[in-house]
Amino acid sequence: MIGRRLSHYGVLADLGAGGMGVVYRAHDTRLDRDVAIKVLPTDRPLTQTARRRFQREAMAASALNHPNIITIYEVNSEGTPTSS
Repeated sequence: MIGRRLSHYGVLADLGAGGMGVVYRAHDTRLDRDVAIKVLPTDRPLTQTARRRFQREAMAASALNHPNIITIYEVNSEGTPTSS
């Protein structure tokens, strides 16, 4: 994934991984800033349940406002096949 582009984000480095996905440091070429991107794992089928869980996680995080909590700017999918 490092060195790839996801939309207008250039993936720079691996920051960490967990049960829900992998987080990468990336560069937003539109706004010229570094960001973190969380990507769902590609080694297993992406179910509708996983998509909904990921969306709920983003919505919960976006409802918080604190200097030590990230700001969610976008939730997107890019050409990922789904299974039920």
